[in-house]
Amino acid sequence: MNGDPRKDEIAAAQTYFAVKTREAEITAMKTASPAMPTFAQALRGWADEVEAREAAEARVAELAPRAEIADRYEENPGPTLTQLHKAYFPTVRTRDFFEHLYQRRYLIDQRGTRWSETRQEWRDGHEHGHPTAKGKRFFYLASRLDPNGVRRYQARVIPGDAEHQLVAALHRDGLTPRVPSGPAELT
Repeated sequence: MNGDPRKDEIAAAQTYFAVKTREAEITAMKTASPAMPTFAQALRGWADEVEAREAAEARVAELAPRAEIADRYEENPGPTLTQLHKAYFPTVRTRDFFEHLYQRRYLIDQRGTRWSETRQEWRDGHEHGHPTAKGKRFFYLASRLDPNGVRRYQARVIPGDAEHQLVAALHRDGLTPRVPSGPAELT
């Protein structure tokens, strides 16, 4: 580029490199910053953002009742089976109460169905005490992590109408209930 421009070959080379340098600069500017959108493109982009926000708000409104139910379960997860037994059927022996739940097929009975090689003994199956198809109207599985970080499941009674329907069904099955004086007895 520092040659004598009076010579034809040098002048042609200088022109060639100047044009190529400018083309490279223009290409770099186009890729670095896109062209300004037109008014119509900007308006369409804004409308798309508004539609997406409205759709998200509609989805939140749709899920709000489910979230409210989940919040109620967290506040009152329902009694455990032992708490239900103590609150409604205190005159029935604990063993008889659970035996009744297994025999009437409210809960899965897998007592002594799994051999443990490490302990060399028969253990309960993995689904022992979980609700059956009949019991799912009244029970659900609440999960928690034990101190070792292993997820454990515990059958709990669905609070509210399902709890009262379960007590009525167990009473029809032959268990004698005692009506609690209030919800404080379930704790």
